[in-house]
Amino acid sequence: MTHNIPDNRDLSCYHVTKHSWRGKYKRIFSIGTHGISTYEPSTLGLTNAWPYDQVVSMTLSKSSNAPDKSQQTISNSSPIAEFTLTFRTKSKKADTMRFSSEYRSDIVTDALRFQTLFNHQTPLSPPKVIQATKIHWSSQRIPVLLRIQSYCIEQIDGNSNRYLCSYDYKDIDQLIPLTSEGDATVRGFIIQDKHYARLHTFVTPDTQTLFQNIVDLAHTNVGVQVRLSKKSFTLNDYQQLRFGPTYGTDEYLTSFAEFIVYKHSSRHTENVRRLLCLTETCLIERDPATYHICTLKPLNEIFALVRHKDSLQEFTVEYIRNNPTRAR
Repeated sequence: MTHNIPDNRDLSCYHVTKHSWRGKYKRIFSIGTHGISTYEPSTLGLTNAWPYDQVVSMTLSKSSNAPDKSQQTISNSSPIAEFTLTFRTKSKKADTMRFSSEYRSDIVTDALRFQTLFNHQTPLSPPKVIQATKIHWSSQRIPVLLRIQSYCIEQIDGNSNRYLCSYDYKDIDQLIPLTSEGDATVRGFIIQDKHYARLHTFVTPDTQTLFQNIVDLAHTNVGVQVRLSKKSFTLNDYQQLRFGPTYGTDEYLTSFAEFIVYKHSSRHTENVRRLLCLTETCLIERDPATYHICTLKPLNEIFALVRHKDSLQEFTVEYIRNNPTRAR
């Protein structure tokens, strides 16, 4: 009999097919706070559960290791791709289960967020860390550390060493070299988002091997293709296109309602005053003092608005991808 993982809470669940010598079975594959579980879809009965200290690895199946396109859009059909879960049995022997899903890149990414808790056969190699400067929405240059993980680029506060955010390989369309005006020397790079071409810019001299390292990690561990742009951008190009080619015009940025809110975020140690603006197509955060745009999210990226039962003034904006933003 399979038992629930104590205190585990399901964080993300996906439809998959389990492959075994007995045949193929539909399952719900869950990545939780303390382990990985599978459920029978019709009854939601638990079929398997592995605490993270029993998980050895989550890898792409050798028979299906080509880059998948499961993150092009939410509605597009995606190729079915396989992955393998390796785990320790009660007798401490390593065993495997093979699954397939159109959401493989999401599943593997979500699982690898907990890889430091896995029972690895060999110790994990420490991720490469590079020093960089982030071009802030206010045009300030903020010192950061970029931690190149097996599934994402983590952005770390350069002063406090506090985690700020991550850029998952599955959500990156391409890396664009950053050059100076009239100078072809590479000064850094720009991450272009896959979903609406949002740009994130970093200045760093350490790009010689960085690009290929990211491309290789994305392909090997997540099964996605991160492209390297042949065209470079300047900071002026970034300022003009930082919200993508679609959402950077007045048509998408003009508000029909604006609200003063206080934002709760892992990026800030204290609540931050913001102007929350609603346009015909976007939810925009602006700085009340300068009216500069801090963040922009298309409305079709929003999953839900959740009111908090313990505070009538607080609500959370839940996005389809990445972490929710809490405000009041």
